[in-house]
Amino acid sequence: MEYTNNIIHEEHKQEFFVANGVRNDSFVKESNGKIGVLSFLFSIFYPIGYFYKQWKAIKKNNEEYKNISPFWRGVFYPFYAFQFTKILDNLLSIKKNKDFSNATNEEEKKKLENEYAVFNKFYSNSYIIAIVPILAVVLIFCNFIPESFNTGIGVAVWISISMTLRNLQKAIDKILPQDHPKGKLTFSDFLGLPFLVLFLSFFFFEIGGQRCLEIKGNTLEDTCNNYSFTFPYGGNKLFAENDDLACQAKNNNNIYNDVTCLKGMYIDDNDSFDQKFCEEDLGEESDIMFKETKTYNGNLAYCFNIKLKNDPAAPNQNICYMQIKDKPKIVIIVWTPSKDREISFENLEKLMNSYKSW
Repeated sequence: MEYTNNIIHEEHKQEFFVANGVRNDSFVKESNGKIGVLSFLFSIFYPIGYFYKQWKAIKKNNEEYKNISPFWRGVFYPFYAFQFTKILDNLLSIKKNKDFSNATNEEEKKKLENEYAVFNKFYSNSYIIAIVPILAVVLIFCNFIPESFNTGIGVAVWISISMTLRNLQKAIDKILPQDHPKGKLTFSDFLGLPFLVLFLSFFFFEIGGQRCLEIKGNTLEDTCNNYSFTFPYGGNKLFAENDDLACQAKNNNNIYNDVTCLKGMYIDDNDSFDQKFCEEDLGEESDIMFKETKTYNGNLAYCFNIKLKNDPAAPNQNICYMQIKDKPKIVIIVWTPSKDREISFENLEKLMNSYKSW
């Protein structure tokens, strides 16, 4: 740490000082409003532009940093968080010592102590900037976050990034000369936008757009989760309506009946499955008529019969859902809307017993 006490900045007519080779006026003064709005829009990608501008100002005004790359320090800002906050912390210490040396009485020193208390050590800010973005990306791409928590996690990440940047900016404003100009909105502020677009594109391609189901004759293979089921009707068409639902219907003289369907779901609590399935898939106007427990290939299955209140003429839904033992979060659901309950469950049992894993 260096401290210069007798040099006057000609432009601002104000004393400046140096720590870690960085002069105190080598930062960009940003508004809280801009930080709040842009961090809301770009989340963990806004700091790319924010730190790019700060490192660019540092490079411009300090000889020791002439060879750094502000762009890459912005892109990889989590890895430079500790260096940045260390520089800021040391500059704040110098500013605090200067203010205390100029204080004329104890009351003024006490006021300064309270004023600087909010800036005591920026290591916590370093950890947030360094860890939160990386952790968020890892959790999302490794599917460690249940879908029900995605919104909450996103809000928490946004708040932590926004508040951390605002805290850092308060410290920067404290060490800057009083008449230091505010930074303008420039293209640099949107430097994180292309990275956000790439992230969302990759996320939706890998997570949202990935096709998992493959049809091979009567067999349906889930290539993402490595299991297969063989449907009961040989020679009848098997079709996938979307990437987690497949059905087969028996064709008698161009009349389709005895439809058998399979769906993959992710639930955390088996006890609440029947309620979840009724409310989300069949609507609230339905009753569970009976429920029984069976075992297929060592996998525990719960089978039950549902009556649709809003369509009395419709056949009851005969449904089984199975928690696959070696894939704890995957629940396989099969059902047949058939009037003949015996045939319906016979087809269900054939399908459930055909389960194979690799």
